[in-house]
Amino acid sequence: MAGFRFLFSELIQETKVMATLSEGFLDPSRIWVLSRFLSHLRSIGGKPAERVYTLELRCLHTIPSDQYDRNVGREIYAVISGIWELQPWGERSDPDREIEFCGKASTKIELYASGDPETRLAMWRLELGDEKSPGCYVHAQILGDSTKPPFPKSVPIPRLPSLFVTPMSAVEFVLGELFQNDWPEVTSKKRYEVYEWHKLQKKWLQQLFSWYQDQIERAGSFPWIALKKAKPKDGMFL
Repeated sequence: MAGFRFLFSELIQETKVMATLSEGFLDPSRIWVLSRFLSHLRSIGGKPAERVYTLELRCLHTIPSDQYDRNVGREIYAVISGIWELQPWGERSDPDREIEFCGKASTKIELYASGDPETRLAMWRLELGDEKSPGCYVHAQILGDSTKPPFPKSVPIPRLPSLFVTPMSAVEFVLGELFQNDWPEVTSKKRYEVYEWHKLQKKWLQQLFSWYQDQIERAGSFPWIALKKAKPKDGMFL
């Protein structure tokens, strides 16, 4: 069973576009994090095929926001980090080289009050499973990084269904949640980066929904159980 595969060039483009669109929402002192992430992703694309490489996102900070609710609240900010295991496929010189999410695939989002970095307000993870995972393959989990309740490591449920497959789609989700007014304004502008982001995300979301719909139509039991057990088909994001 294969994991989700993408065209390497499209993952690079997604990251470049998000780095540009998100500039006004990220802590200026941490802008380098996305640049380093992009550089590391590019280097993996140039490595030998059929080996697994680790890609990390190290503590990307947003600026503080009070736009996360209808009423103005205290300012909070997000810290986004993650780890993904990737396997290149095809020749290094091939413009259509593919890359597969084949192991760990987890984006961690933590929220803190502005001015109080010692007190974590919330944490969740957007993740991909593997062929043995008991829950929905594309899922979100709450906490689970401590032995203490609530949501200790020993109770890794619920695995909530998610739509966010790539690292940058997880970043967009966070920006959309934190900046309920300003982020939609950016995404509605007529500019090259907005067009490119729309094109990629539309393609991938349509393919993901098509896969979900196919699982439901072919379900021999309850539709939710079919979705819960579904594992990726080869090439669905290519």
